[in-house]
Amino acid sequence: MTDIHSLDPAPNALTITIDTFRPCLNDTFRLTARGDVLDLVLSEVEDLGDSANRRAFSLMFAGPPQPAKPQGTYRLDHPAIGTLDVFLVPLGPWQGAFRYQAVFA
Repeated sequence: MTDIHSLDPAPNALTITIDTFRPCLNDTFRLTARGDVLDLVLSEVEDLGDSANRRAFSLMFAGPPQPAKPQGTYRLDHPAIGTLDVFLVPLGPWQGAFRYQAVFA
């Protein structure tokens, strides 16, 4: 688990970088949507190189195999990072879980 004091407690779209998430690899993020709660594990953090605005990166999350959430923006909570609204794309089954991706570019 990440040290709760090591990260900005309330990052926003302008302050989030790949370094925000690297210490959280294999941590659980709680997804909340319309009364549903789902635990997702951050399974991969990938540097995608420079984009027009900043250094792009991808996050892969693994969640329960079913029911999968549709593509959309979801609230994710993490004890060290705080609460973020993240656009997730469902990718499909992966190693007994269901995989989701978020891209920041």
